[in-house]
Amino acid sequence: MTADRLLAGVKRRIVIPASQSLLLDADILAMADDEIKASMVPLLTAARQDYFVTSVNVATVADQESYAVPYRAVGRGLRDLKIVDSAGLVRDVGLVTIEDAHRAIDSSSVSGFFFKGDSVVLVPAPADALSSIQFWY
Repeated sequence: MTADRLLAGVKRRIVIPASQSLLLDADILAMADDEIKASMVPLLTAARQDYFVTSVNVATVADQESYAVPYRAVGRGLRDLKIVDSAGLVRDVGLVTIEDAHRAIDSSSVSGFFFKGDSVVLVPAPADALSSIQFWY
């Protein structure tokens, strides 16, 4: 369905004259977006939890600890986070509390992560750029 078809259908159902100036097309589309976020996504998630799950790999940068959560992640949350090394081996990385992050700094490889705003902070920061982060959301 295109935005034009959606707008035409909404205007037919609620009988909005074409000459009205109270609701712009952008307003109707914004209301539709709000309805999808508030009603449809939770319903689909409850009915079929894995339906929207996807992953993306992001290359690490040497000594960079913070990486943005993918913008398409519902609720800016992650389902899982993994590290993929240069040989393609995948390993789990656990969520740690911010208060306990200092305990993992002595490790030579990434051993945990925590959320800070809309970013994921790896603990410790990767020393090289030979791996990637696999975001599951």
